[in-house]
Amino acid sequence: MPGDLMDDPLYLRISPALRRSAYYVLASAVPLAIVAFCVSRFVRGECVASAAAFGTFFFFACMTMIVPLRWALRIDHELS
Repeated sequence: MPGDLMDDPLYLRISPALRRSAYYVLASAVPLAIVAFCVSRFVRGECVASAAAFGTFFFFACMTMIVPLRWALRIDHELS
């Protein structure tokens, strides 16, 4: 029946280009965290704990790109 088509909710995700960019950030998170650690430790001369904290913060900042990958807009055709 044509009415059944409107009963199913529609899920819209972000565009493939933006999703691909999020995958690039996720794939580069570990190498960039290592680079951040090395720059903090050897170039800036910080202690190991401070450099590790900076690298860990950078890694988790990159991991926030998981949120757009899981996001979806739900349209359920209800007028309430």
